[in-house]
Amino acid sequence: MCARSSTFILLVTFVLSALAEKITFKNVKIWYNTEDQQYVTGKINSAYQLKTQSNASRIVRIEIFGGSVPVIHPGDFKGFPALTDLWLSGNELKEIHPGAFSNALDGIRLSRNKITTIQDGVFSNSTIRFLDLDHNLIDSISPHAFDNMTDLRNLNLNHNKIKIVYREWLQDKSKLQMDLGYNQIEHLPSGFFSLTTTTTSSSTITKLRLWHEIFLALMIWISRVCSWAVTKSKNGRTIL
Repeated sequence: MCARSSTFILLVTFVLSALAEKITFKNVKIWYNTEDQQYVTGKINSAYQLKTQSNASRIVRIEIFGGSVPVIHPGDFKGFPALTDLWLSGNELKEIHPGAFSNALDGIRLSRNKITTIQDGVFSNSTIRFLDLDHNLIDSISPHAFDNMTDLRNLNLNHNKIKIVYREWLQDKSKLQMDLGYNQIEHLPSGFFSLTTTTTSSSTITKLRLWHEIFLALMIWISRVCSWAVTKSKNGRTIL
């Protein structure tokens, strides 16, 4: 009898754990604008409740800040045919499944979350023009994560843990502004800076922010030179 009870408890625990992984939008406050500029606030407890808003067909912007949205699944934002802007900053977001953003979105803000990886299919083949991913924990972005995003104009990746930048991110994008400041970049593709000219690529980077990385590299170089000079001086050699 005890064995059966233990098995039943384990089964229930497993089912509840599996369901918990799919739960998102946990008691979060939502702001949204409609086509006629009506500004509305409310509170939701599930993706289903989000999609059953009475005026969903007229909502053009959704904002959720400081809530609990740990994961976004495909279909979470379906049912909003007019939606163009999605702001989900500061919601402890960790995971985004491919196909989560199937709407014809113009801008997405996902800053100040806990995203670590951007995989293929999350943003690719979209109409997004502005994508904000700053202040996350991103250390891995697939080479093809931004494929077929020909409308992309502004890509903000600053304040993450990115080490490798791939040439494929820039493919078929014109007038792209990309912010890579405050990362841990160790590798840039060969000829990366030549991609700023249309003569060598179909991509044109109009603004590439790497000032923080350049400053750190300069400071490291100066430190090494000073260390070398001190060592030589201790050995009794004159440094000119």
